[in-house]
Amino acid sequence: MSMHAVYTVSCWLLQNRCRGEGGSVARTSPLPRSVQIVNEHNSRLCADLHLHTITDVQTSERVSLLLKDSFIESFAQRERPFIKQFVETQIFSVFVDSVIK
Repeated sequence: MSMHAVYTVSCWLLQNRCRGEGGSVARTSPLPRSVQIVNEHNSRLCADLHLHTITDVQTSERVSLLLKDSFIESFAQRERPFIKQFVETQIFSVFVDSVIK
């Protein structure tokens, strides 16, 4: 599945999760499920994230860094403009921090 297709499906899911029966807006918050959907999407998108990190093991505290250029280049040429912008978002940064620690 292409990045655009995954993004489109994710947006559709986020928009339609808050709809109840008959298309009315549900009274419960869609936020927990939305966060789960975004995390699942990020997990699939970043499945090989560890291949693009470096880790300093010489200090008492393990420190890992993402090599953004390497990560971006691992995607197909047509997907890179989206990924290049996506890696600069806060949601991506928080996700990466939780994965590489």
